Amino acid sequence: MPLIGDAVGWASGSAIPAWRWGLDGLAVAGAVAGVAWTMRTMKQRVRAIRRDMLTLSMGDLRQPIVSDADDALGSLQRELAMLQAALTDIIRAVRHASNEVVHSAIEVTHGARDVAARAESSAAALEESSAALEQTSSTSAHTADLVAQAADLAQTNAGSAARGGEIVERVVQTMRRLEESSARIRDITGVIDGIAFQTNILALNAAVEAARAGEAGRGFAVVAGEVRQLAQRSSQAAREIKDLIERTVQDVAAGVEVVQGVGGVMQDIVASAQRTRELMDEVANAAREQQLGVKQIGEAVQELDRNTQQNAALAEETATASAAQRDAALRMAALVDEFRLAGSQSQYPSAVQGLDVDGIIDAHRQWKVKLRDAIENRASVDTDTLRRDDCCALGKWIYGEGRQRFGSQPRFAELVERHKHFHQVAAGVGERINRHEWRQAEDAIAPGTPFSQATRGVVQVLSAVKRIGFD
Repeated sequence: MPLIGDAVGWASGSAIPAWRWGLDGLAVAGAVAGVAWTMRTMKQRVRAIRRDMLTLSMGDLRQPIVSDADDALGSLQRELAMLQAALTDIIRAVRHASNEVVHSAIEVTHGARDVAARAESSAAALEESSAALEQTSSTSAHTADLVAQAADLAQTNAGSAARGGEIVERVVQTMRRLEESSARIRDITGVIDGIAFQTNILALNAAVEAARAGEAGRGFAVVAGEVRQLAQRSSQAAREIKDLIERTVQDVAAGVEVVQGVGGVMQDIVASAQRTRELMDEVANAAREQQLGVKQIGEAVQELDRNTQQNAALAEETATASAAQRDAALRMAALVDEFRLAGSQSQYPSAVQGLDVDGIIDAHRQWKVKLRDAIENRASVDTDTLRRDDCCALGKWIYGEGRQRFGSQPRFAELVERHKHFHQVAAGVGERINRHEWRQAEDAIAPGTPFSQATRGVVQVLSAVKRIGFD
């Protein structure tokens, strides 16, 4: 205000002392210096706030934000500090929950795969059992038919044995009649022998009387001799018939005994045939019941086979769904792994021995930091080195120990491709920086850009590797 007053007085023609002009000059210089200092301080504080905001945007929550003043910028820093604290709590809770979800999803996936494998094995075994049971049912039906035929044959044999028994019984009766007839013939032969003996005595007496009569009884003597010879021949024939009849009677008696024995055997055969027929009827009934039971079991097994096939398909669908859930949980965990928290360590130690996954994820985050610093400092980037995917720590591990140990694993091939793609995209951003396209380069590393997606693709594979390895 004094400077303005002196300038107005000078303009109106008033004389202004020199010392007043000196004081006015000192005031102007002080004001300019104060404004310059204030602007420099404000610029530094704004750059510090911007750096804090960039750090937050890159997911690095390890360095706490501290407010150093009570003015508007200090209030903004306090709000950023509270935002950082709230984001840290949220990320920590989400990380804990995501780790639990991933762990549960992995267990569910393993369980679903085991269930699917066992269901498939059970379905195959049950299918084989169903085929074997169907064959058994066919065999049982064939056996039942054979048993029925055998039962019919046994019944026929029983009838034949019964008829044979009747025939043998008639033979026994006939042999008994023959025995009786032989006895009667023997008696008649005895009578004939007795008559021949008496006739021989009479002829002998007649011959004696004829000799006494002399010439008168010579003709009677010739007749008596003839009668005697006839009686002797009759006696001889009777003896022969008697001997023959005796042998015949003996043979008939033996035959009667044999036939009686055959009759007993035939009775036993008839009884056995009858019992066999009864047993075969029981076996035939049991075979029919068995066939019916096997048929019912076959129907039940077929129904069980259909249900098992459906269960196997459902188990396969469950395994697929659980695998998809596991992959979704791994992607969610990978999003959380992009953030770095102060004093936090992963609950999942690396499943790949010798590979610090968290360190590699942080190293890839530093590429974004380096590109951001190059934009801020208007510096150039070594794009030739950045484009190569074998110069960073992950690239050296990939083309060294990693390829030797996991070169045949599909997830390892996916990591190689995504890592190579990331370096190509990052080199593209570096080329924009080298062309001094600062705004375009800054927009190129913003969220949702190809650079961000390429970074996230690498982190997703690494996050999955950390939890389940390259299997």
